Amino acid sequence: MAALVAVHLGVPPPGLPGAAATAVARTALPAGRPLVRYVVSVPPYYGLVFAATVSRPFDTRAGRAADLLNRLYDYETRDAFVHVPREPTYPLCRSGHEFTRVVVAELHKSFCYLGHGLLVGITVTAMGAAQHTFLITVWQA
Repeated sequence: MAALVAVHLGVPPPGLPGAAATAVARTALPAGRPLVRYVVSVPPYYGLVFAATVSRPFDTRAGRAADLLNRLYDYETRDAFVHVPREPTYPLCRSGHEFTRVVVAELHKSFCYLGHGLLVGITVTAMGAAQHTFLITVWQA
């Protein structure tokens, strides 16, 4: 079963479990600078808001908005995702030109997100009934 991923705006609560990360120290932030790379497992109806730091999953059923959702669809999104043929890199994400509002997450498929002054590469690394796991890489846009 595929998960739907949609774009929203929102801020997750701090301290929720679910991500391991390696952050890159930030000083001057030129475009293409890597900010953070991490793996996160997102349960159904949970979401993430992309930032220059690790994003923690939070429950979206109370009306909180997210950039990446597990199995929800929102028709009020903006064109912010683009499919890429392999694990995302900054140049590969920047070369994308067919942006869409929603992408269907499939195992080992990759896509990019553009928003919040960030460029985010996303690869689906595992899918299951209890959660989907994503490899997230964030660059300064």
